[in-house]
Amino acid sequence: MTRHPNYKHWPSEKRDWYDKVSGKIEKHGHTILGTIDGKGNLERPFAYSIGASFSTGAEVICFFPLKGKGLEIISGVINKVITALKEKKLDIESQIINDDIIYYLPLALVVLDDEEKEMVESVWPQQLLRDSLLAEYSTDDHKLLVLIATDKDGHFPWEPGCSSYWPDICPHPITATAQVVLTGDDSLLSKLEDQLGKDKNTNKKDYQYFPPSRPDKKL
Repeated sequence: MTRHPNYKHWPSEKRDWYDKVSGKIEKHGHTILGTIDGKGNLERPFAYSIGASFSTGAEVICFFPLKGKGLEIISGVINKVITALKEKKLDIESQIINDDIIYYLPLALVVLDDEEKEMVESVWPQQLLRDSLLAEYSTDDHKLLVLIATDKDGHFPWEPGCSSYWPDICPHPITATAQVVLTGDDSLLSKLEDQLGKDKNTNKKDYQYFPPSRPDKKL
């Protein structure tokens, strides 16, 4: 892969960051970036892959606490998911992952449709966008897979028993989509739609409060 065409015009700090990230991708095939991004109440910690789509057809994002060893933990999980995709041990489809090799707790894997993918990437993992700084390191037509983690007791964020901050760490519309696709239950999606209908001040462009279309297919 060649360097970004505007590379020589960038300030040194920007070139250094680009060199560091692109070097990891070229050495390992992909890398994991972790950050807190978004604006206002959309700011939240997350980690995502870049470069994996050349070998798997997909990039992976997970909203996950990054403090302490958080980034190390979720980077390891994403790397194991990518390895499983490469080795065809995991299909690119929405599913519950119960595999101790990947993680000791259950994970939900949700494949976003093109509209949801565009919305998520425009707010959070913006380096996956086609006009981004690292655009050449992900494919034009990649799928975006969201990993949804459980609390320490293995409860998913759409389940009543889910504790602490876990019900809120992943954007609610993504959680609602996962619940519908994976369980056939649309209770969270209906709650979000009801909230949207009652609150006339809700900004429909705010992805945290704007539920996506109901999936046609329920697994």
